[in-house]
Formats: sequence, C-alpha cells, structure tokens
Amino acid sequence: MSVIEEGLIRRYYELLKPSGKAVIEAVKIYRLGHRDYIDSLHCTTALYHGVKWLTLDRKLMEFLKKHNCQRRNYNAR
Repeated sequence: MSVIEEGLIRRYYELLKPSGKAVIEAVKIYRLGHRDYIDSLHCTTALYHGVKWLTLDRKLMEFLKKHNCQRRNYNAR
C-alpha cells in the first residue's frame, strides 16, 4: 500500500468498535445457524453505528431475511 493510499484510508475511514448490543445480536445470528460469526459481527456493528455495510455474501443476506433479522443497514452488492 502506498503512503498516499494509507493517508486516504486514515483520513476517510473510521474504525468501528462493536458495541455490546452488536456482539449480542451477532451471537443470536450465530445461534440461529449462520456459522460465520465475524461476518455477523461486522453486519451488526454497522447496524448499531448507523452506517452502511456492503457485502458480497448473498447467503448471509438471505439468512438475515429468512430469519427476519433487522436489515435496514445491510446491503448486498
């Protein structure tokens, strides 16, 4: 990664830390049967921070829909 790329990332991207609620929701999704906890945690962290989260994981998106999980900030691309 170049110095310029790193500078742009540091300027425009913010590290989001999962809240307790996001962790609990990710565990619930895991217990419902989606076995990729990290993807679930990324997804719920975005939800609780009110930011968009882009994913190519259609299985996760279908799983969330099937189980009526909150999807307002989840966007499959």
